[in-house]
Amino acid sequence: MTERARHVFTVKEYVTEDGESSPWVMLSLYESPDLSILADGFLGFDLKAGTTYEEAKALTETLNSIVTATTYTNPNAEAERIEREANDRDKRKREGRLN
Repeated sequence: MTERARHVFTVKEYVTEDGESSPWVMLSLYESPDLSILADGFLGFDLKAGTTYEEAKALTETLNSIVTATTYTNPNAEAERIEREANDRDKRKREGRLN
């Protein structure tokens, strides 16, 4: 099963141990359906040491202009769904809710 969502890349900054500001790139979703893998968070991309805020900003502008969606594929999703349904059916049967 593949999930797909629209997103935006933005520049964020953190302060390094030596007190310097260092940019990083955040990918956040802005359109449903959300990717289940990112339901409670976001993805971040650390950039090589010495990358300037301006370089990071140019990178996010490029990414936002050419990357159209973020996808997540779980090749085991169908097997997991079938197993869940079988487990639910067995539970209902044990509880006498299924003939």
